[in-house]
Amino acid sequence: PPAWLLESSLQTRVGFDSNPVAASGTSAKVFGDEDTLTYAVGANLGLTFTANTPEKPSLKLTYAGEMVRFEHWTGEDFSTHRFGFNGQGTAGDWKFTGEGSALFVDGSTETLLAVPSVNANAITLWRERRRQWQHRLKVQAQANFGALVVRGTGTLLAYDYQTQVVAGKFAFANRSDLQGGLDLGWKQNANSLWLAGVRAGHQE
Repeated sequence: PPAWLLESSLQTRVGFDSNPVAASGTSAKVFGDEDTLTYAVGANLGLTFTANTPEKPSLKLTYAGEMVRFEHWTGEDFSTHRFGFNGQGTAGDWKFTGEGSALFVDGSTETLLAVPSVNANAITLWRERRRQWQHRLKVQAQANFGALVVRGTGTLLAYDYQTQVVAGKFAFANRSDLQGGLDLGWKQNANSLWLAGVRAGHQE
């Protein structure tokens, strides 16, 4: 019979950060570089459905949450909520696979003062603590008709920043990247596969 598996865990951690915003030189004078203790508590939950044969559908759902606090930098406090899935299934000659995730960062909506020598997108340390959604998706469908292979693919990457836009402070631009593809192939034997394909995408 099919099997269900439930997994869960809790964790805590304490750390020391000598430079929470990775500042140096001129930027350190603007942002500050005071060290701080950090505290975090998190929880993980996973639910897996496994079929009794490889041809049957299977699915895994996951959630991971973490709350992080900075003793001397309370403006950098944040929490993360990660939702994920991974699954596969079949329909006739077709096999479908997919995996995706969504991350919500419950952090500050304020950004730091803009400094000409600093690129906001290059400082991932504190950019990833700001309020935002991140979405990732990858899907594939493939069928084999004798030696002929037909495969379709699709991917999505999207960032939705929910920070304030204030003059004189760093601003983050939302981003999305959508791609799709179609491949046709010829499988001569178990060790040889010739493929030709096309790809199309859209970026914002």
